[in-house]
Amino acid sequence: RLDESPDAAPARRPMPSAALVDRFVERLNASDLPGLLALMLDTGTVEMLGNLVEVGRAEFERKGGWFWHAVNVHPDLPAAIRPPKFVNERSTYHGEPVMLGFLGQGDLRFLMMVGRFEEQDGRIARLRAYNFSPEVLQEVAGELGLKAGFVPYRFPTPAAV
Repeated sequence: RLDESPDAAPARRPMPSAALVDRFVERLNASDLPGLLALMLDTGTVEMLGNLVEVGRAEFERKGGWFWHAVNVHPDLPAAIRPPKFVNERSTYHGEPVMLGFLGQGDLRFLMMVGRFEEQDGRIARLRAYNFSPEVLQEVAGELGLKAGFVPYRFPTPAAV
């Protein structure tokens, strides 16, 4: 790699279609776990930066995984600290279709998650969820004219409560 020309452009990440992101957002908002799982490649990955990495169908389907929590919204946590379910929508950021997750408070809504996708053969090969990345949320919110919510770098576990 050191011998490569400095002018060589890095390989681009496979960008998802807006239609695939729309289908994912629709199924996530409907808490449709089977529908969400059907959109994932069996060999895909889900990354929640700063929190978890899941690879493959068995991880996606397990109770306690990213999909399970996204649909069930942490039923394992005490009700007093259980977060409400995000309202998700597709947006475009720097020409890329992305998923934005919001929490509302009165008439306000706050950006709490940015999801980036990679598509392969019409399905999701990789999902990166920026829930615990306050700098990313601030930057994206600022550029899109949104308000970013407060997101710690890590969510408390039931044992920490």
